[in-house]
Amino acid sequence: MDEKNAFGTGLRHLRFIRGLSQDAFTPVLSLAHASVIELGKKLIALDRVGGLAAALDVHPLTLLTAMYVEYDGLSVGELLSRVQKDFENLAAQPPSQSVGKDSRDRSSSSVEAARWLKEKAKVEKRRTVAKAPAKKRAVRPSIKKPGGSGAESAKPALPGSDVSGTV
Repeated sequence: MDEKNAFGTGLRHLRFIRGLSQDAFTPVLSLAHASVIELGKKLIALDRVGGLAAALDVHPLTLLTAMYVEYDGLSVGELLSRVQKDFENLAAQPPSQSVGKDSRDRSSSSVEAARWLKEKAKVEKRRTVAKAPAKKRAVRPSIKKPGGSGAESAKPALPGSDVSGTV
């Protein structure tokens, strides 16, 4: 399957799942253009992907993921895992040391891009850590005073308060 057909198939599947007709795309595309795209005869410009995604009430990456699931024959999980690995590998790479007459500009841009990617990777790791199940904390037994009845609490007594319970 080529990219045009994969995009059209992914778009059509998402539209069917949402229970929409091609008329939902008319703020972005003509009805004839929507039909041609779904049939895989044409590919739309990238600036239109956001409009189609908005009509489907999904993130633009969801629409592109639907395309590449068809194109690559992978599951959504496999595809997203591959993308995650790509970003991790890119973040681990040292900035490029370009050569040529504009190497200073490219080198600083490369360092900037590496910082950007590492910051994005940190955000993702924080989200992943936040989703991890919390460890169970051990219940600490209450502290009993020697010779006491065990009815005393583990909290320290306030100054001037009667700990014995008599009034």
